[in-house]
Amino acid sequence: MITPFAERMSERRFDALSVVMTSLSRGSDIQDEKLELEQSAEYRFLLILQGNPLLLANGRKRFGEPGTCMLIAPEERVQLIRNGSPYSLGLINFKGVSDDPDPRLDQELLERIPKSVVVPLHVLQFLVDEQQRENDLSSVWAELNRQQRFLSFLTELLKPQRADKALLFDIKNKVQDTISHIEQNYASELSVQDLADRAELPRWHYLRVFKQLTGHTPSGYITQVRIEQAKSLLLQSEGKVWEVAHQVGYPDEQYFNRRFKQQTGNAPGEYARLHNAVFHVNDWQGNRCKVPVASKRIIYDDASTLGDLLVLGVAPIGANLRHYAITQQLQETKEIGFPLNMNTVRELRPDLVLLSRYGYEHFESIAEISSIVGLNEYAPMERRLHKLGEILDMRDEAQAWIQLYDERRTEMWERLQSRKAKGETAAILFYAKSGAVYVMHRRRGIAKLLYHPLGFEKDEKFKRLRPRKGEYYIALDPESIAETLIADRLFVFYQSGFTAEKVQTELQNLADWQTLPAVRADRVHYMHERWNGEDALSSMRLIEHFPDLWD
Repeated sequence: MITPFAERMSERRFDALSVVMTSLSRGSDIQDEKLELEQSAEYRFLLILQGNPLLLANGRKRFGEPGTCMLIAPEERVQLIRNGSPYSLGLINFKGVSDDPDPRLDQELLERIPKSVVVPLHVLQFLVDEQQRENDLSSVWAELNRQQRFLSFLTELLKPQRADKALLFDIKNKVQDTISHIEQNYASELSVQDLADRAELPRWHYLRVFKQLTGHTPSGYITQVRIEQAKSLLLQSEGKVWEVAHQVGYPDEQYFNRRFKQQTGNAPGEYARLHNAVFHVNDWQGNRCKVPVASKRIIYDDASTLGDLLVLGVAPIGANLRHYAITQQLQETKEIGFPLNMNTVRELRPDLVLLSRYGYEHFESIAEISSIVGLNEYAPMERRLHKLGEILDMRDEAQAWIQLYDERRTEMWERLQSRKAKGETAAILFYAKSGAVYVMHRRRGIAKLLYHPLGFEKDEKFKRLRPRKGEYYIALDPESIAETLIADRLFVFYQSGFTAEKVQTELQNLADWQTLPAVRADRVHYMHERWNGEDALSSMRLIEHFPDLWD
């Protein structure tokens, strides 16, 4: 009996799903050392057309080569690192289309598409060249040709891969896994035979593929990784040479000395003396502090000003993260706790600790394991950035950021002039969970922005208010609201756990609140306290969002 065609199709259909290409782009002769692809909500094929870039995806490394076709899932992060010569690539976006209001690529279909495979280069070149040739054509026939070409390519990928190509790619992946194993376990005993066994390859085959991928023999690569780690350790601390030797996998100090000198031209002790240069800076209490040149392993213990470090492009190895979501910049940063956890600090082996006034009680303990500089987190933002520039030898970067901040702040107010009256005044309040109300007076947080020369002014009577020494807020006497809050506009900050509506309701219960000029004119703006950050990163973000917050 012959099964009708329609019935056979219905037995294994992909839920009436079609796959269409939505875009194709190309990059030629890419010189960038690092290139991170923008994330997409669609599936994509990354095609390597020229060169041998290193592909980083989902924490795994892969060496690309001409003909590599890699499947990228929606929102997946992929980074390409130039490996010597420039490279060229193509990028195909595609998606599922069906009657379903939320079409998704069928799981069975996805499982059949190779995650990464090497195909004949001329196939990829033809696909990209022909697709681009018709990019300027908008006819139905041109679009049909594009889709037909893409579906033909996809069909070829779904076919069982030729054994030699699949095997070649699998071999390279297995050898790459052993390279990652070396980089993560360089201090362990590593032998070429063990690595070959790990890759499930004969020793001769493993050696050949390893040399193709790295340009080194396994033994040479292990030595290189160990010596690079030893160089870093020698500069991070004043540890004895034999301790460093053991830490990088050399139980014999004399053998370590010979290998180190072969690689660097200097004995370990000599290398440390030549490269472990230091300079001195004064901390906020006037103490003279020794700072290593080009510090790389930095701990920063003040959560409120961590953004100062981040705008300079410096990601600490440890920090107080209680005010921060884990962004890409902080993915490798470890939480050090509040109060500071000394055990965590020791485990991180920093070469420099930037310590806040709150953490200063740990100064002597930290000084035993790292260089240390005490910072004044209460200093104005510009002064803090200049100090970081001095400590990290990034004076130009700090000055450039300050100049950019001032320019953007001025540009923002120039755009907003039509939304405020000349001489319009403003006051900033902070509503605490206890129900207490405070007036913010000094130029910190949002005050830096509001009281710009082109921004709002302070009423003359309001100017005469003075907070206590070392404080930035003035506790407000509920009985003197009408005499104190003389302003055309009020900005009220509230803590987490409150809503703008709740704060507004509770403030209405204060005597004379309804008589305030800003309240009568309906010019009271309620904002969450996160918009009152004092650090540089939060200050720049506020410029971007303030026009909308004001609305």
